[in-house]
Amino acid sequence: MRSFSAPKLSENVWAFREVLGKSRALSGGTVASGLFLGFLLLLGLNICFALAILLTDAVVPHSALKERVRHFIANGQITDQNWPVDFTGNTLDRFSDCTAVSTNLVGSPDRGPIALLRDADVVGPRPDGSDACQVLVGMREPNATLPVMKYFRYWHGYQIFMKPLLLVFDLTILRAASGLLYIFAMATFFIVTGIGRHRVFEGSFLAIGFALLTGAENPNGVMVHNFALLATFLGGLALHRAAMGASTLRLFLAALAIAAGIGFIDENYVPPLAAMVLVLAALAARRQSGDEGPRLLGETFAVVLFAWAAGYLGTMVLRIGLSALLLPDPAAGLRDFMTQLALRINGPVPWETHGFFAPILRNGKMVLSNPVLPIFLIGTAVLVAARLAAGWRLTLRAGAGYALLVAVLPLFWYMIFRNYTIIHAYFMYRWAAFSVVCCVGALLASLRPMPAEAGEPAMPAAALAARDD
Repeated sequence: MRSFSAPKLSENVWAFREVLGKSRALSGGTVASGLFLGFLLLLGLNICFALAILLTDAVVPHSALKERVRHFIANGQITDQNWPVDFTGNTLDRFSDCTAVSTNLVGSPDRGPIALLRDADVVGPRPDGSDACQVLVGMREPNATLPVMKYFRYWHGYQIFMKPLLLVFDLTILRAASGLLYIFAMATFFIVTGIGRHRVFEGSFLAIGFALLTGAENPNGVMVHNFALLATFLGGLALHRAAMGASTLRLFLAALAIAAGIGFIDENYVPPLAAMVLVLAALAARRQSGDEGPRLLGETFAVVLFAWAAGYLGTMVLRIGLSALLLPDPAAGLRDFMTQLALRINGPVPWETHGFFAPILRNGKMVLSNPVLPIFLIGTAVLVAARLAAGWRLTLRAGAGYALLVAVLPLFWYMIFRNYTIIHAYFMYRWAAFSVVCCVGALLASLRPMPAEAGEPAMPAAALAARDD
């Protein structure tokens, strides 16, 4: 039987499809073909992303949307509080919600879809320091003139469904509905990616822990954050399904497409969390397919992480490039982006007090000071002790080891984007909370029951895992 090598890819599209579906060994030619195909996929997706925003801006009547915002202000759904503290003790980022709902509402009302895409204007700060919600409440006056800021660097793909929904539903309803959908997607992710016959119990335990560690029990949270988190965990579920028995090339393309989609929905808040979720989803799919080998799991880890970086960064570069080209002076747009990037990496933070490791310490402190953390850890200790007393044994597997590596990923992001992760720690501490959950999940996945009958010979690890599944 003829083998399908890389040179045949250009000669026979059906040969390429067979390689894509069945072969896991990637030759140099297949890697080059896969990268080229990934570039075409990324380019096509971003063209679709831009067209989706153009279509939304063309269809949605922004004058009606502006009246809806006035309705939200009159009913107290939008107040002048940028950072209120809710009943869970978490700081709510109403700043981002107010900025999001003001998109394209404060600039000239006579612009077409391309101009709206180019400007992406939002409420800007006043000289007295007021910003976002404090400024947006001034829209209650029909003829009010509000400061405007062109936010062209970020398209924020969530506006393709946020704008139409705001015309129909109240802001409070959208916050609650998006929060409940996010919780459901997150819980489903932990259950689906579990290993063994106890996956429903263990997945529910981890989901509850993560929800309580991040204040998700408040249904009236932050709408745009809920959109980003919902997209992240839905992406994880999609990749888990795509990775089942998939070739390395198909896994790469699926991860790249999903990472691009998550980055399109919201590029600011979820990059490392998306990487963690996608890697865990792919590792779980491999293990559930019976692939427990350290080499294959390591390859999966590397491929998905690279695909995430390509999808996320590629989407950002293409978005910024097109945004800059739409400006009268594209060079000025690129300079603005580079200035903002430098600010996020190492800009001044007057109240920083923790030295070089301030990003890690500030985000970690928000997790360590959470009163739910000791309860979650004590519950974990009780569960582990009960299983060991029942005869279970602790066996560190390759999958659990890679889960621990996943838990380390946020540390690199914290230290690279120092300024940004210090200032926005009220949201970005969630990545550190997810790291804690990853470590607990790795511990639980390493526990396996012993043979039921006394005197029964010990089963090999692979057979024991298969029995549990």
